[in-house]
Amino acid sequence: MKNRIAHNEIYNSAGDVDRYKRALGRYSNGLDCIKFLDALLLAGRSWIRIANYGYSCKRILDLKDDKPLKSWTRDDCEYIVKKFISSNLSNATKQGHFRTLKRLVHHCKTNNLQSGEEKYCEEVSWITPGSFYDKHEKIQSKDLIKDTEMLAMIEAIKRKGAKHVKRNILALYLLLDGSFRPAELLNIKIGGIEFEDDYVRVHTTGKTGPKTLAL
Repeated sequence: MKNRIAHNEIYNSAGDVDRYKRALGRYSNGLDCIKFLDALLLAGRSWIRIANYGYSCKRILDLKDDKPLKSWTRDDCEYIVKKFISSNLSNATKQGHFRTLKRLVHHCKTNNLQSGEEKYCEEVSWITPGSFYDKHEKIQSKDLIKDTEMLAMIEAIKRKGAKHVKRNILALYLLLDGSFRPAELLNIKIGGIEFEDDYVRVHTTGKTGPKTLAL
């Protein structure tokens, strides 16, 4: 709970969830979407994840809200999928919408969240969010910053001096090698760093929840 509170203070995701709920209340199928978001909260999902589902629910109902969700057929779901595929949204955003569509319809049909080995209902079991990827997902940190640029930043830290030069250089390496977000870097505690024989394990909490990396 402490991690969730700290996370929410940074991103105000709980406020985003409330705003999406109010917006969804204006749709015919809004109540079913709100119940879905509440089920995610009870299942322990993070605020940021629930907010993402809330956003996708709204986008889905923008496309189709002419009949009760519980009566949606495969044809109805195919209509929504085709609309998203033909849109100019990024593949990462499409992934999120397709994942939400699968879980939302399944929840409305079964009154349960899909989990583990449980199969999705037949109306959405065919949807494959994982088949949509953006080219930038394969980009690594070394492709973004050259060695000369990294050395220049380290020298700049040394020239600036101050009390925590070594700490600041370490933070720079963590941002690059660990691909940490700024908030994830700030959330690293002394107790979250474990030294092994030939590597270091770093634990933190960020936008997508707990994160552990070996460096």
